[in-house]
Amino acid sequence: PDEGMERLLCKRINTKGLDHRVHFVNHATGEMKSSAYHGAEVFVIPSRHEAMSIVVLESAVSGTPVLLSTECGFSELAKHGGAIESKPDINELKKNLAHMLDVSTDRKMMGKNARQFVLTNYSWTKTTKRHINLFSKVINENDSEIIG
Repeated sequence: PDEGMERLLCKRINTKGLDHRVHFVNHATGEMKSSAYHGAEVFVIPSRHEAMSIVVLESAVSGTPVLLSTECGFSELAKHGGAIESKPDINELKKNLAHMLDVSTDRKMMGKNARQFVLTNYSWTKTTKRHINLFSKVINENDSEIIG
């Protein structure tokens, strides 16, 4: 839910005469979602409240570089060269987006780094192994508490 934000943003967009350049897309799935990720120069998620956004993983695995806020909980992607992390502040986001769109920024390489990072660290196989290890650890710790 956007908590009324879309209505407010549409009003600002119309006031600035940008209604022909800014589009809001409702929930996207399947081919439409995949096409959006693959067709984007940059994926921007300026979230102010996020645990670990699945859309960042989806964008990154599509090979699209990401501009994410420090509130997205995914600093590792930036550390591995697949994203730029920004404070969720209009001036910081503006500066970092301009940097990402600058011709000197190698977005293709960032996209490759993003994709490789996700494939290496977030495949179903890797995620499953991590969960099994976590569950085993919890079970073993609980067993030792019960026995001890």
